[in-house]
Parts: sequence; C-alpha cells; structure tokens
Amino acid sequence: MSVGAVEGHPSYQTAGLIPELYADEFNVEYYNKEILPNITTTKFMSEMMSMGEKITIPQEPDIQRETYYRGKKLNLSHGTHKAPIEMRIDRAADWNIMIDDVDKKQSHMELIDKYKARGIKKESEAQQAEFFADIYTQAHADNQGANAGTKSHFYNLGTAGAPLGLTTENLPFFVTALTAVLGEQNADDAGKMWACIPGWLRTLFLNSKFGSSLVMGDSSSILRTGRMGMIDDMEFYKTNQLHTSTADQATGTYVIAGNKDAISYAQQINSVESIRPDDMFADGIKGLNVYDWNVRKSEGLVVAYVYCADTSLQAA
Repeated sequence: MSVGAVEGHPSYQTAGLIPELYADEFNVEYYNKEILPNITTTKFMSEMMSMGEKITIPQEPDIQRETYYRGKKLNLSHGTHKAPIEMRIDRAADWNIMIDDVDKKQSHMELIDKYKARGIKKESEAQQAEFFADIYTQAHADNQGANAGTKSHFYNLGTAGAPLGLTTENLPFFVTALTAVLGEQNADDAGKMWACIPGWLRTLFLNSKFGSSLVMGDSSSILRTGRMGMIDDMEFYKTNQLHTSTADQATGTYVIAGNKDAISYAQQINSVESIRPDDMFADGIKGLNVYDWNVRKSEGLVVAYVYCADTSLQAA
C-alpha cells in the first residue's frame, strides 16, 4: 500500500516512474540449535559410518560372588552371559531441488547456493525433531514415572495422566532428582550428564534460586548471561523440539536427561551433490542422509513428564 494522495494527484508508480524493488537476500530464517552431538556418542556406531547396517555388541557377563572361608574349595562358574545388543542404521531421508536455467538467469539472486544452505539446515532440524519424538519412550522403567529411582523409588517424575507440576519452589528438587536417578543406576558420571528442557522451564530457572550467582557459584548469574550451563554436574540445553502431549488437563512436556554414553548416533551417509540433468536445462541440488541412533544403555536415560504449574509467572 502506497502513501495516500489527494484527488487529482498523479500516480507516478502507475506511470512507471517509481520502480518496485526486490531485496538481494532472503528474509531471515530461525532454526533450532543442533544438540545431538552434545548428548550422544559415536562410540560403536562410528564403526558403521564406513560399512555395514548392523553391529552386534557383546555385554559383560555377571560374575557370581561367594563368601570365602579358609580351606574352601572354590565353585567353578562361567559367569552369567547377557544377550548382545544389536544396533542398526535404518533411517534415511533425501531432498532434491531443481532450478531452470531461465529462472536462474533472470533472478537477481544466487538461488542454488541459497537453496543448498536451506536444504542442509532443514534436514538437520527435521532429524533432531525425529530424535526427540522417538527417544523419550526408551528410558529404563526405573528412570521414569511417579516412583523413579531403581533403589529408592523416591522421585516423582510425572506420569501419563498425572504430569508433574513444576514451580520455582520445587524446581531445585526436580533438577537434583534427575542426577539422583542416574546416580542410582551408577550413570552419574561428571562431565557426561545432560538434560534437555523446554523454554518455559528455562523461565522457571531464571526466576528461581538458580538465577542467582550466589546460589550457582558462578561469577555471573543465569539471569545476566542467559546461559544455562552446568547444574549438579549436569549440562542443560534449551530446545522447543521436545515431545509434548495434550492428553492431560495441562499440556505435558517430556523432559529428557541422561549420560552421554547411553545413546549412540551415526550418520553413515551425509551427502549433498550438484547435478545437471541430461534431459533438462537446469541446475539441481540433491541431498541424502542415512543415519540412526540407538539407546544401548537405557539405565543412562531419564524421562520426566512435566508442566508449568507456577501461575505467578503466567500472563493474567
């Protein structure tokens, strides 16, 4: 819509005297941050990056322990062997973009390069969304639910039908519970623990005791820097790709936490190629991504089903 004019004023645009302009670049696009490399390992799966679609991983046997007495004849044991874990690469995605030579010539933008960058980013984003939609179902049974903790069964992490309501008051207990549940599985390795949380939970962090540098022990507070960082030996990452459910009265979010060694991840093929079809006057870009992840140690994965119950932070 142009600026209005009084009756009788000439239309310079209609007369071809005011040109219609086009920007030299696309409008800004926002993407989810890539988290997968920070919360998974390429151990074992890295061997499949060059060949193969399945790898079989043996597990250490259980060794029977007995009380010893002087002069006792030892009982022979071969150990209790566990079934091996099979890890596969079963996921693949492709994309293909073609731009006719006429369109390429007449456009004022370098379309091929722009579309290539867009395709790569969208594939990465889609793969991560697929990961979060799948991984929340694979935690160990003792690492989720209203009685989490393989030894104590003490921690309420929420259940379907009864998500755990989080507030600034109970947030410290919830955060330390994630580490505690991993600890009861002996999976609380310092430097390997992580948690992925939604944006509203980060808001609770900023308005809770964790927002203070005095409590956090840092030189500057989360409120000042906006960086989550490490809490109770656990690195926190914010994402809006976590799985949610509206099946309950309050929309619940599946917060996941774990030990980095619990999930193996691999990209066997991650290829982007420029093409020139024989039957077209056009340039193209095509991409192929063959990938997968496997939870090889469910004891190292924790899932909590939570919602924001702090009404003081919600708009009136």
